[in-house]
Amino acid sequence: MSIVASFLKAVAAILFLLGVGIGIVGLQFTGNAGQGIMGILLVLAAGATALLARALGRPMPAATERNARGRWGDGLPDEPTGAQAKDVLRDVVEQNSAVLAHEQGDLPHHAGPVALEIALPGEPGSDGESWIGGEPALPANMDWPVCGGVPMQFIAQIALEDLPEETWGGLGPRAGWLVVFAPLVGRLDRDLEVFHICRPVTPRPYPQEPAEKPYSGYGMGKAFDLMREVGVPTSHIPMRWPLRVERIGEVPQDRLPRRSMLRAEMSSQVSLDDPAWHPFDGATARVLVGAARRTQDDMIGLRGGYRTGEDPDLIAASRASREAAITALDDLARDLPEPSEPLGEEQRTALLERLDAIRVMTGRWDPGEKRAVASDPIPVMSENPARTSYATAFEYLARDLYRRDPNALPDAQHASLVRIWGADAEAERAYMGGPVPEGYPYSAVGTPALLLEVPSSDLIGWMWGDCAKLGIFIKAPDLAAGRFDRAWGDVLN
Repeated sequence: MSIVASFLKAVAAILFLLGVGIGIVGLQFTGNAGQGIMGILLVLAAGATALLARALGRPMPAATERNARGRWGDGLPDEPTGAQAKDVLRDVVEQNSAVLAHEQGDLPHHAGPVALEIALPGEPGSDGESWIGGEPALPANMDWPVCGGVPMQFIAQIALEDLPEETWGGLGPRAGWLVVFAPLVGRLDRDLEVFHICRPVTPRPYPQEPAEKPYSGYGMGKAFDLMREVGVPTSHIPMRWPLRVERIGEVPQDRLPRRSMLRAEMSSQVSLDDPAWHPFDGATARVLVGAARRTQDDMIGLRGGYRTGEDPDLIAASRASREAAITALDDLARDLPEPSEPLGEEQRTALLERLDAIRVMTGRWDPGEKRAVASDPIPVMSENPARTSYATAFEYLARDLYRRDPNALPDAQHASLVRIWGADAEAERAYMGGPVPEGYPYSAVGTPALLLEVPSSDLIGWMWGDCAKLGIFIKAPDLAAGRFDRAWGDVLN
């Protein structure tokens, strides 16, 4: 990162702190609207300065030809000389000036864009030969790509015969598949790999289970922790879903990350009074009890729970109720079936009744006495952290079961959750072809072809950048020559 970028980051931090401080004083204490407006302007200035710092400090993959893939900055020593530092700064200024001035124009290789939408079981395209997530199908003589000594993460396999002839202006092959891998260590702009492969191919499992999931989906890290705690098997391999290809007029330029409203509202709808959220096997029963158990540990760490104030007797009483709840939950957990075993109706009814009987005392604010007082005992699953943890893990397990065998998902869950997954699929479309979408200013300078853009996805279980998208690009001559080794990745900025 350049010295200029570091300096601008420091300036942005100072402007932000000043803006927040002046704004709070003006709006909350003095009632001075002018101070409030000044604070807002300073915060906006901080944001603009931070964006400029990010632009100056970020390498641009397509602007220079420092190696075979056109990577910027490779080979620069750790301690450059003054002349080298000046060259770098000049390059940064020139390249970012080009970014600001660049217009893509109407280019032949930007023709024929298509959308790739996840096809749920039974939908058109669900039996096709394009898919995203999961594991690839590769020729027998092809090794699994490795970066930094670690097997790379498979992203997608796209059947090229499904693409219209006009996609990329007719450039590139129309037989076989494009297969994309992303590095689990390394850099997406430099180490991402794209291959063109042809038949015959056979399914290829990961050489080893990924030890971590750097592109994990929304909130899934905590859900995986919960599942491991209660003995439910987990996998860091993203879920596989088939893709159907649809012609579109243009790639949407709404660059904001999208989540379906049904998904966003899911956790707030969780209630054990609703059969859609009842556990249906040993795995979901275990995460239900585990979510309640973990919440009690967390609440004890908060001086006995929410709203207990400073009253030592109230804190002690709440803590004691939670410790008793932990003992009861541990007893309940010992009676649960193994994760792969079904949960019969009688077992489910008994589980829910025992769970409802486990209650804790917390505090509530009494406006008359102006202090926290003891609340009536509440069910352990009525607390929001428990519901949220359970909802995330439960939905994951139901989704995994549904994609593998849709008929195995009970009717109550099918009716409720398939609506959410359908809305996810519509919101989480991938794209191929068309101009470089807005949000990739550095890649756009080279006016490349858009090989593929994949979004952060709840259905698949990964996240790019700050809930953004991964763009994969290639220059038109390289696409025409089949030089997919020259493709690069870029995260939506």
